[in-house]
Amino acid sequence: LGPKLIAYSTVAPAYVIFEDLALKGYSTIGYRHPDLEEIKITLFKLAKLHAVSYKLCKEEEDNIITTLNKGLMNSGDPNNLPAIKNGITFLKEVLRKHDDLKRFVPHIESVEHLLLAKTIDLFNEGSRGKRDGIFVLNHGDFHLKNIMIQKNGDKLTDVMPLDYQISIFGSPAIDLHFAFTVMFSPELRRDHHDELLYFYI
Repeated sequence: LGPKLIAYSTVAPAYVIFEDLALKGYSTIGYRHPDLEEIKITLFKLAKLHAVSYKLCKEEEDNIITTLNKGLMNSGDPNNLPAIKNGITFLKEVLRKHDDLKRFVPHIESVEHLLLAKTIDLFNEGSRGKRDGIFVLNHGDFHLKNIMIQKNGDKLTDVMPLDYQISIFGSPAIDLHFAFTVMFSPELRRDHHDELLYFYI
């Protein structure tokens, strides 16, 4: 689920040292979108992380995972994040440029004021005590630059998630929304959305 931890210190200067995955043949994907096979292995790793953490939290209610309650959207002012400041505006601009999509702009505008509050609410769910749904350890920043792939020739052998520094205990929807939004190509979302969601499940 992650590279091997070699050493760390919580005393200043704090540090964390992991094994060098490049020595095992791992490399970054770069700026291309992953293909279907790469996405499936990535989702398998994500599902494994979620399942293991879910089991641990059921067996030990007060373990360290449940204390991880600050993520990307609730650890500072989310209005300072470029995606929050500019994302909806950009979305509406794109929709207006397409005759078959511009009809959705009024709907977006009608719920725009709710989106940030709903998102922050999702990130705060895990720290509220009463947990009726499924709660897991989320990676918290699950995008292309935070995975490395390993190949043997042309054959994909592994995908390794990296950078767990803003992991958060909460709904698996946090990671899934992130993955489906920023990791998948538009074509994969359009043609394989349901297939990939059921593959994760």
